[in-house]
Amino acid sequence: MSGNSYNERLFGKGWPRKKLHSGRFEWLRNEINKLELKVASVLELGCFDGRSIRYLPEDIEEYSGYDANWENGLDNAISSYKGIVKYNFILCTKAEDFNPKPKSVDISVSLETLEHIALSELENILLNCRSNQRICFYYRS
Repeated sequence: MSGNSYNERLFGKGWPRKKLHSGRFEWLRNEINKLELKVASVLELGCFDGRSIRYLPEDIEEYSGYDANWENGLDNAISSYKGIVKYNFILCTKAEDFNPKPKSVDISVSLETLEHIALSELENILLNCRSNQRICFYYRS
């Protein structure tokens, strides 16, 4: 592994890597638009640095992002969105840490994250993704 950061490795110069990794965020934006979803609240599992916020509607009222903070991604999100009350970032290193507020959200999002979760923990994770409209999972097969 090179000394470059996660974002430099995945989103830096060069095709096809940048295009492939950016695709999940474009997919999220396109799905929200195609399905004409009204999105005021979002729950994201595996938010890293909060990149998906850039692809969500600007008028969201609440965003909660959970991440294990690999390569300080969550720290970067907290720093980047410091002082913006509607964005919340929560450390989540094991299934028990993923315990969102009891209320439901408009959409739950997980982009290329579920493959990092043990099958024995996946059912409880998915049950905590309470969404009024959609649960958006993206993976490349």
